[in-house]
Amino acid sequence: MMSYRHFSKTYPRKLAPSPLHTPSATHPSARTAASEGAWEHKLVAVLAIELTWQGPTQPEALGDAPWRVTAAWQHTIVEQVQEFGGVLLQRSPSLLLAAFGTPQTLEQLPQRAVQAALALRQQVVAAPDSGPCPEMRLVGHWGPLLVDVQAPDPAAHLQALGETLAWPVRLLGQAVPGEILLSPELGALVEGWYELEAREVSLAGQLLRPARVYAVVRPKPQWAGLERHRQRPLSRFVGRDQELATLQTLITLVEKGQGQVAFAPG
Repeated sequence: MMSYRHFSKTYPRKLAPSPLHTPSATHPSARTAASEGAWEHKLVAVLAIELTWQGPTQPEALGDAPWRVTAAWQHTIVEQVQEFGGVLLQRSPSLLLAAFGTPQTLEQLPQRAVQAALALRQQVVAAPDSGPCPEMRLVGHWGPLLVDVQAPDPAAHLQALGETLAWPVRLLGQAVPGEILLSPELGALVEGWYELEAREVSLAGQLLRPARVYAVVRPKPQWAGLERHRQRPLSRFVGRDQELATLQTLITLVEKGQGQVAFAPG
């Protein structure tokens, strides 16, 4: 739960050196080294976050320096994204872009992105009425990136493939405040974990084309994901006769009241 006092914290700005005086931007050998990274093709979950401020436009109406209020909210967003394993790729006063799955691949990347979006939406809902609060729109997408996994900064060297980063930003214009929209690619990966509503939207491209997206309503009960997996046919367990026999022996001992511990390597 955040309070207005939290918005008054001052977060120091870090000024980057001018490219004209940065050796890595001018020295030919440095540019060559930057282009020779350890590039890997990664599938990532991208989360686009848009902040808009409504109400009085006079700075004094905010009760504090406007940039401090914005910085406080952005600080909260970054912390929430990082808590779920995300990395910030882009940051501006009104738009933030995060990726889940770079530089390291984590488990349940699609679920992490959606859970982060739900947590951010809850931050807005729980914000006190006495303090300034932005309207927030969120869009999730699933797509490929080329990432330099050896770069000190995960966001320093990457290349978007196709519309991995552009598509969720474009879809923000179709979301209403407080809404979480998902692309078809990401929606298909999380439909067993979250209740989704299908939407038809028109996206600008070479032609104005309709597209089906999904709005996140709420998480499904925990048993729903297990039920979804249970409906799939199970593959046969091959070449583990000895291990199965050992487990059966241990189960027999447990039934007789003799506790046992078994380790099954993956």
